This record gives sequence, structure tokens and C-alpha cells, in this order.
Amino acid sequence: MEIFLSVLSAIFDAFVQYIYFKTVFKNKYSKIPHFLVPVSYILVQVILYTNTLVFTGNTGFYKTIITILINFLTAFALSNLYEGSLLQHIFSSIIYVAFTATGEIFFVITLSIFNREIFNISPLMLDNLVITGMEIFVLIFTYASNVFWNRHSKSYTKKYKLLVFVIPFTTISIPIFIPLEILTLESANTFFLFLIICIIVINIVNFVLLDNVLQLADLKLKYAREQTNTVLQQERYDQLSSAYKNTRHIVHDVKEHYFFIDACIKKEQYQAAADYMKQLVSDLENSYTKINTGNLVIDALVSHYVSVAEKEDIQIETDISISNMKLPIEDYDLCIILGNMLNNSIKACMQIQPVRARFVKLRIYMNNKNLVIHTINPTVPKKQLEKNEFWELYHGYGLENVKAVTEGKYGGLYGVVKGENYEVVSSIPEKIEITVSYDRRGKMKKMPH
Repeated sequence: MEIFLSVLSAIFDAFVQYIYFKTVFKNKYSKIPHFLVPVSYILVQVILYTNTLVFTGNTGFYKTIITILINFLTAFALSNLYEGSLLQHIFSSIIYVAFTATGEIFFVITLSIFNREIFNISPLMLDNLVITGMEIFVLIFTYASNVFWNRHSKSYTKKYKLLVFVIPFTTISIPIFIPLEILTLESANTFFLFLIICIIVINIVNFVLLDNVLQLADLKLKYAREQTNTVLQQERYDQLSSAYKNTRHIVHDVKEHYFFIDACIKKEQYQAAADYMKQLVSDLENSYTKINTGNLVIDALVSHYVSVAEKEDIQIETDISISNMKLPIEDYDLCIILGNMLNNSIKACMQIQPVRARFVKLRIYMNNKNLVIHTINPTVPKKQLEKNEFWELYHGYGLENVKAVTEGKYGGLYGVVKGENYEVVSSIPEKIEITVSYDRRGKMKKMPH
């Protein structure tokens, strides 16, 4: 029975450690083989069990210090299975040791307050019960850190935040409120054996089920975001197509307009020619884009959002200095970056009250052959964001697309400045083409200095 309980407690301890480090670091180092993860957790449990055997019956100061040191070193070793800086690994290991110490203290104090008689059961059962209670408290601390302080916690529903704590608190309350009659039974040890097994199994199954539910919810949210993004990209494509067709129509009609004006001049009907040209200019202004830089993507997107801003009573200022310049970015990627930045600025302004405080500033320019796109808009107040939680999620998602294209594909710079105003900057560097030549032997020639 002693061996069985020790193995069971070790499995639960390894499970809690896994949840903690997976929650803190998210991603395992890709270079580490998959089999090494469970092997590492097993080795840690062997070390911890050996430490327990060595100090059995010893309650001295040195035992406490050595046990804390071993707990920290083993936690630090496990943390290195996951991606993170040295400081993150050290800090997370310290926090884990603090969680375990605090959990044990909380559980023992709670037992002593509500059910002091439980300390009369066999030492073996009591030790394993205290260890199990400590691990459940570590689970609660880990869940709380993830749900309330994780930057992605807004994707968790209130129902999930509630359910994640129900089983841990329920199972930890069972030994606390056990009737005194059970403690006096001859089969008390057997009862506590099954109690510990049930507590451990229920918490493990609860985590697995809720984790699957959360993953499913994340997939649904990602699908909804992808659908929204697809609709936006289709809208931007339609805007570009419309601008292109308008341009083709204008070019096609120029000849007809020329013939009519030429005929009026030859017949000395100057007033008719002047009236016709006024009408022609008016039609051109209504049908052609409001921004004319020579770049179809910029002209179409900026013109579209200028029109949207005017309808929503948003003051929009544009400063675009890229006329007749070859940009270091593909049109599709420029559409993603510029479209998302402008869309986010407009959406943010639509939540700003009063209306007179709404504004968007857009700058597009070349800086040392780098394309810079810079937007400024008022920061949406927190109270307003709380009323529209889904918009905040989408807002972040749109800017994640901008960041992914800027940094991931082009190796550029992406930055966000939050204050009274919300500023987003995307800088795309110039493409550098390297020509490599080889000699007759197939060796690469040295590049001249």
C-alpha cells in the first residue's frame, strides 16, 4: 500500500508540475525530443522521493533548507524543457516552490481549524493526504494565475473561469469536512486510500476535459476571426477592382471627350466646351479615387477609408509621400498591413464619444529606402472596451496580422505606442538582392570589399 500511494502521489505531483510549466511557458523547445519530457518528469520524481527517504524522521533546519533547494533545482531543470529566457526560468521555479510551500501551509492550517481530529489517522495516510491537498492548492494557484493574469485570459468565458475552480475546491473540501465517525472506523485507512485516489483521478480528468473544451472554444474563435478576415480581404479586393475598373473607364472615355471638345473649339462654341469640361471634371472627381499617388493599393484603400471616415464624422489627415516610387513590398502584403491599420483606427474612432474627438492620422513615406506606415487615433477608454469585448479581440488579431507580415515575412520593425493616442508603426526594409558567382571549380568567389 505504501508503494502504491507513493507512486500515485508522484504521478499527481508530476501532473501538477506539467500543468504549471505548460501554463507558464506554453511552448516546448522544438529541439528537445518528445520522449525526453516524460523521462525528465519521472527523474524529478525519483529525486524528490529519494530526498524524502533520506530525511524520513528528520525535522531539522537543514532538512528544510535542502528540501527547498532540491525543489528549486528540479523545478528549474523542468523549466528548461520550455522556451523562455534564463530570468523567466529562474523566476518561474521560485514561484513554483512558493506555490508548493504556501499550498501545504494553507491545507494544514485549514485542516487544523475545521477538522483537527484528522491528524489522528496513520502517518502514511496523513502525509499523502497533505501532499494531495498541497498539490490541489498549487493547481488552484496555477489556474488563478492563468485565468486572471494571463494576457490571453480575455478569450476565456466566464463559465470556463468558474468551472475551472469547481472541482479543485470541491475535492479539497472533502477531507476538511469528513465526519468524526469515519475517523474512528477500523477501515478508516482504506477509506482514505480510496479518497486520495478519487481526488487525484477527478482532478486529472477535470483538467483534461476542460482543456479540450478550451481548445475547442479557441478553434471556434480562430475560425470566426478567419471568416471575418476573409470578408475584409474580399472587401479590399473589391475596392481595388472597382478603382481599377474606374481608371479603365476614364482612359477609355478620354478619346470621346477629346473629340467633342475639339469639335466645339473648331466651331468656336467655347462656352459649350467650357460647360462640358466643368461637367467632365465633376464626373472625374466623383468617380476617381480621392488619393492619387500612382500606387493602386494605396489609392484605393486610403480613398475608401477616407469616404468611410467622412460618413462616421471622423476627421482624417493623410500625409503620403511615395509618388512614383517602387515599394519594397508586394501589393497583397501592403493590402494586409495598410488595410488592417486603417480598419482598426476607424473602428476605434467609431467607439469614441463625443464625435468631435474622433480623428485618424495616416503617414506613408520612405525613410532611407524603408517604407513606413504610421497611424494615430484616440485610445478607446477601458470602460468602452469592456462593453465590446469581441471588438478588442478582433482589434488585437488584426494588428497581429500586421506584425506577422512586417516582422515575419519582411524582417521589418513593428511597434505600438499606447497613451492618450494609439499609434501603430510598420517599417518595411528595402529588399537586398545578393548575386553569388562561382569559379570553374564550383567554389564561390570572394565578394569584393
